[in-house]
Amino acid sequence: MDTPTVTIYYAHLGPRLADSAFAWRADQLPPALTRDLARYLRWQDRQARLYVWLLLRQALLDLGQSPRRLESLTRNPWGRPLLPGGPEFNLSHAGDLVVCALGQGLCLGVDVEQVKPVDLGDFRSCFLDAEWRSITGDHDPLGRFYRLWTAKESVCKAEGQGLHLPLTDILIQGRQAWCQGRPWRLTPLDLAPLHPGHLACDRPIPDPIPRLCALGEG
Repeated sequence: MDTPTVTIYYAHLGPRLADSAFAWRADQLPPALTRDLARYLRWQDRQARLYVWLLLRQALLDLGQSPRRLESLTRNPWGRPLLPGGPEFNLSHAGDLVVCALGQGLCLGVDVEQVKPVDLGDFRSCFLDAEWRSITGDHDPLGRFYRLWTAKESVCKAEGQGLHLPLTDILIQGRQAWCQGRPWRLTPLDLAPLHPGHLACDRPIPDPIPRLCALGEG
């Protein structure tokens, strides 16, 4: 069996698009996805959602598949979008970064976050004792917190449940994670400054292939 590969499509949110530029890009999506954009009140969230769908559209084109496949998107019981028959994909956005991870022949999840000051104590219940000690004992507790958080959330998303799955059900050990007895391989992502992330896969893979897409240009 061929070793699966994963491509990480990503883009920068950039400044707010003019209404005409936003509409032109949105017209490249199926009507159901265009309508979905309207439910986001903040322009940053609305534009980020537009961009992740455009990243997935580009990924399908790169595979030689019709972007009309986006019309067949479904969701699992926890709301994760899926393409019947594959490929496997997962979406994330935070701050100035939007990401679509795509692969075939494996399960995957991706998470990115923007580093911001937080009260770490508010998140104590999300970590196992050893993990919490590694955060509080680190020379950069905030950085360690975000590295562990994105690792755990990438596994939650790979499992298909997102944050419906308690983070304490996931044990992080270096580049390996365990969730209810199931192993996951972790790959740290460093796609933009102050935007750490992780990719979780259920099979060993080569280093993922990053592809920067300039969605705000043109």
